[in-house]
Amino acid sequence: MSTQPFDPVRYKAGQHREWSTAAPAWKNWWQRIEPMLQPVSDRMLAMADILPGQQVLDVATGIGEPAVTAARRVGPAGRVIAIDLAPPMLALACMRGTELGLHNLDFREMDAEALDLPEQSFDAILCRLGLMYLPHLQPSLERM
Repeated sequence: MSTQPFDPVRYKAGQHREWSTAAPAWKNWWQRIEPMLQPVSDRMLAMADILPGQQVLDVATGIGEPAVTAARRVGPAGRVIAIDLAPPMLALACMRGTELGLHNLDFREMDAEALDLPEQSFDAILCRLGLMYLPHLQPSLERM
């Protein structure tokens, strides 16, 4: 058992490193994994009442879900910004968006705990599998 106190900066650096390292495996496996997780994205969008024309933020998008699903739902009059800490995961997400012809989808490297976006600029904020990685969850959710 470690006696060192939790260091959120070190933790996030580790998350950045681990998810960046995992990106090649996600590239090889996402077509098998994503169909299993798609019902989660679909249900989340239904619960958030995502509609055409809305502005949506996807936090910890990884390889681009639920951002891709949201971009399809908001249509060309809407916009989805998807953020993640790991540039290699974002590169995969961007590739997927391009292959699907989604022009209303913008991927950005950004820390969910230090959002650099205008306040009150989204109709909905989504996060499928990322909240568990935020060391300061409550204040992060309050800021979102």
